[in-house]
Amino acid sequence: MTGVDQLNKWIEKRQYREVGNLLEAVNQLSKYFSGYSEIKRITSLVEEGTVLAAALAVLTLLTLSMLLWSL
Repeated sequence: MTGVDQLNKWIEKRQYREVGNLLEAVNQLSKYFSGYSEIKRITSLVEEGTVLAAALAVLTLLTLSMLLWSL
């Protein structure tokens, strides 16, 4: 299981603390491997991490919106 796989699992379970820590690690690794874009597996993982980060942003906003509307 890759860090990106674990990130996806934690996003689905809404374990935001773990997601935040792992997302930072994924971002750092993405920066480190940015010079290896010719390797398809690395490119795929970086793209997947970017998509998951965007999905997390949307999920977080939706969750906060639901909480605010329930007040």
